[in-house]
Amino acid sequence: MDKVRIKLTLQFDHPVNAYALVIGGYYPLSLAFSGMLLIDRNILSVLSSVSGLSTRQDAEANRWWLSFLNRSQCILNPVLCALEGEEGAVPSYEEFCASFDTACEYIRKHLPNAQVVNFVQDAYQAAYSTVEDLTVRYENERAFLVGAASLLARRNKSSELRSVEDNLFSLCSSSGLEVFSLPLIVALSCLYESRDGNEQSIGRRIIKPTEYYDEKRAHNTISDLRALEYLAIANGLGIGSITFCTRDKALAALWCALKMEPGYWENGGVSINMSLGAQLFPTLGEDEINQLHQRMAQKAF
Repeated sequence: MDKVRIKLTLQFDHPVNAYALVIGGYYPLSLAFSGMLLIDRNILSVLSSVSGLSTRQDAEANRWWLSFLNRSQCILNPVLCALEGEEGAVPSYEEFCASFDTACEYIRKHLPNAQVVNFVQDAYQAAYSTVEDLTVRYENERAFLVGAASLLARRNKSSELRSVEDNLFSLCSSSGLEVFSLPLIVALSCLYESRDGNEQSIGRRIIKPTEYYDEKRAHNTISDLRALEYLAIANGLGIGSITFCTRDKALAALWCALKMEPGYWENGGVSINMSLGAQLFPTLGEDEINQLHQRMAQKAF
């Protein structure tokens, strides 16, 4: 049978402010399919809107969008909330478990019709082991982001871009990061932003660099980037399609620009294939993006 392509124009009651990220792109929450849905803290923080207990200005829009999660077909998992922690730092195992349990109770209170994933002891330990396994990389990423923020706090002049790029590569190396790592990619996105200044690049909206950027802010950035990694990895486990729900528009844009594929598992390790979409580097043309990719490959190999 020949393939059929259908194009639809949908009109929602409210502007889209929540996204269901899946392999290949995202859906508005009203179109999210059933199954396991990971949620982050910016979803958790507005769940009270659904039960009418929020006084936020956007409460009505939040209530409309998040009501699509309040159905029995949805299995909600707040593990990303617990892994992020509550103090801008890596949580201890005890803090992780307590945060996960608290989040589950909060979901049950405001989304009573949804299913909430249950963790047994082995599941808590397995989830937290990902934090322990990534301790060294986390510290390297944090050091890189704190250093990079000072280079990116202001928009750099066109004549400075290659010099700053070299500094970012050097910082990446001295921090012990791989070149094709998400922190470096979003830093380069921040560097190669639009020259007219009308709209911040994806990278700038992810890192939010300032002169006062510290380890707590770096932790928040890493938590966002790690969520995308976990989404790709989880979709490579062969347990069905996993969705990640977030209200972070920049994070959704980054996911779409990277075109991450499901994690590929081999010999106990996992790899993720991704692309460097043109949306990441507004000031660069196609040839310039290819040249940037070549410079990165040279640094990597």
